[in-house]
Amino acid sequence: MIRVVAIALFFATPSMAFAYVDPGTGAYLVQALIAMVVAVLAYIRHPIKTLRTLWERLRRKNRP
Repeated sequence: MIRVVAIALFFATPSMAFAYVDPGTGAYLVQALIAMVVAVLAYIRHPIKTLRTLWERLRRKNRP
């Protein structure tokens, strides 16, 4: 039954989508992409900075 519905939906949808992305939407998508990249970098950078600081403290304590 699900297969029949899937085939019917496939043939009921148009083969070409005439979509328009206006400049406002494009700017919003670019802004969202930049925000995601910055968030990922901030999320990755904080633990790395913490581990680097911890490593430097341990190295200083172990020096004669």
